[in-house]
Amino acid sequence: MFPNHEIESFYRSYKDGYFLKDEFLDVASLCEEWLLGFDDKEPVKQALSILALQPSDYKNDDRLHVAMSMALCIPSEKTGTLIPRYSTYIENESFALGSIIAELNKCLPPHGKVDVLRAISALPGREYYQAARLAYMVSMTEIRNAALVEDNLEVFKNTLTGEAPKRDMNLAMEALASFPENQSSEIHQALIHDDQGGKDLFFQRVKRLRQKYLGEYTEEWGWLRPAPGSAAILQPYESPALPIATFNEIPPAHLDPQFSIRLGDDKQRLVDSFFYVQSAYLEEHDKDVQGFLEAAKAFMAAGVSGAYIIDHAVVGKAEGSPPATLMEALEAFGRMNPINQAIFAPVYTDYLSQFTDREIIAQCESDGALAAVYGLTRKKAFLLESRGSAIDRCLSSDLGL
Repeated sequence: MFPNHEIESFYRSYKDGYFLKDEFLDVASLCEEWLLGFDDKEPVKQALSILALQPSDYKNDDRLHVAMSMALCIPSEKTGTLIPRYSTYIENESFALGSIIAELNKCLPPHGKVDVLRAISALPGREYYQAARLAYMVSMTEIRNAALVEDNLEVFKNTLTGEAPKRDMNLAMEALASFPENQSSEIHQALIHDDQGGKDLFFQRVKRLRQKYLGEYTEEWGWLRPAPGSAAILQPYESPALPIATFNEIPPAHLDPQFSIRLGDDKQRLVDSFFYVQSAYLEEHDKDVQGFLEAAKAFMAAGVSGAYIIDHAVVGKAEGSPPATLMEALEAFGRMNPINQAIFAPVYTDYLSQFTDREIIAQCESDGALAAVYGLTRKKAFLLESRGSAIDRCLSSDLGL
């Protein structure tokens, strides 16, 4: 049994299905005080030995689960001592603790919900983030986004590995690109302090644009910062309470007034990230092909030729290497699945405009290439040069088979 009558009484009511909301905060504080009363040397063993002094009809392991969960539901500066002291226990028992914390949080009033970011902010170092996030059942990405919203630079940095600078920078810029730009924030100023920082952020914006049109989770464009005074942004076992952003709040990269300049400053990386050929089969019905085509045309209007896109994003030529041959470009086009051929239609239209039909036919090694060019141009001359399979393929396509 608990040595404290108030804790024991609350615990028994809770196990009987009654949540005494008016007593919760006081009892949770008593749980926190009781747990912090044990020193750093085997605190779990000490707590269980105290609970075992008196016989009970409930398991003491469960009592400790509830006491720890209640203490973690009232994050404060003391949480910065509690989690490190019990970090191994919290990690090992995270599922049981997380389930109780999530259940308790549902019983709390809107402005009394568990503020996970406050708990994380109290921790003395990133080495305790894993235990905390497991107990609160949140991801490191969710913590990072919540820190960005609150402009908590220390927590934001601690969600990164600290051991892989390139990967950390990608994760940081990816988060920054998920929200409307706020140049006055500490996090923005810490990341964007030179030309390279600006390039890296715009690179992530272009990646998000590709993801929006052709990615697996196309509904997530970005998020907005909630109004001041809103409930806790990050709560246990819940997605962050963030409003979904639209193109109006986070303008797409290709509509940026400085798009042409930014594109010229980082041409190959931006082209590669937006135009790479996705090898997995794409289902057209859940992709915004028209949106992609509009953005692709913006790239070309800004001075990127179809030949450049084919060289680097389709054929995969390195910067400075000889350009792709017409045959390489055509065969790559022929190997594409139908949706990729539709996606690259304006690119190949621009590229092939510099060649005659006879030159194109002469460099089509396969019927697949001939069929692809026919699908693009609708010129029957390309079918007449095939060995038959291109005709069958195109007729099937025309008939919707």
